[in-house]
Amino acid sequence: MELAICEYFQNDLDNALKFTESGIDAFQMDGERQDVWYLLQANKGLYLERIGRIGSAMKVVEDNWKELPRIENILVKLVFYWLRSELNYRLEMDEEALHYAMEGLELARINREFSSIYSLSTVLGSVYLRKGELDKAEESFTNALGCADKLGDKKSVANIYIRLGSLYKLKDQHEQAAQALEKAIQIGKECNDMPRLTSAYIAMGELLLFKGKQREAAEYFNESLNLAKKYNLKKREHRALYGLASSWKGIDEQEFQKCMLNMHQLQEQLRQTERVFFDEVD
Repeated sequence: MELAICEYFQNDLDNALKFTESGIDAFQMDGERQDVWYLLQANKGLYLERIGRIGSAMKVVEDNWKELPRIENILVKLVFYWLRSELNYRLEMDEEALHYAMEGLELARINREFSSIYSLSTVLGSVYLRKGELDKAEESFTNALGCADKLGDKKSVANIYIRLGSLYKLKDQHEQAAQALEKAIQIGKECNDMPRLTSAYIAMGELLLFKGKQREAAEYFNESLNLAKKYNLKKREHRALYGLASSWKGIDEQEFQKCMLNMHQLQEQLRQTERVFFDEVD
């Protein structure tokens, strides 16, 4: 399990998942440390979510959900609540995402688990953002940021700034959106968090594209594409290619066609990995 965690912090999510699955396969169900089983399961779901294998991550959650009353470690239990709400959000099951986020938040507040208050408030804000309830979204993101200084691991703070960027974009506050996304990029670099840094570059590219700055947008999509390829983040690679194609459309037909071909080939690979293709939203 420790090897998996080391690989995770070095951005090797595939190996983190492999070590975790090896731990699950080797686990003795009649042993003394039963709490480790649930931790391994939670970590497996987390790594699958980070890779973007949404369907597989949800299966892990569903397979373990009935065991929640037996889990004594509150943090592990809250990871499952976060995973269920986040995955429902990714699958655009907004009411389910709200339900599990709120239920998890109540448990997190009772136990004063600030990292879980942070992550569940982020999901809550993201759902409200998609529903167009911008004031509720901003309130949730603000509540999450209020816990940020109590987090041991600052990596996930980039998420808040990415989603604040989307919020300000919807409010036509483009300068604030750009500032939020620059902050997300800065945190991603400082924390060496390649998945979130890739997402931050994509979000900045999309903002610039929205403003009609196609060539500037292409630079950010290229940054995200290079990182996605290097760290095997296939779904982010697809999204970066889509943004890059949009950036070159009407400017450079050759580059546009190359991006479209690469995107199609990548999508075929993804369909072989997951029965249904889901674009990532971070």
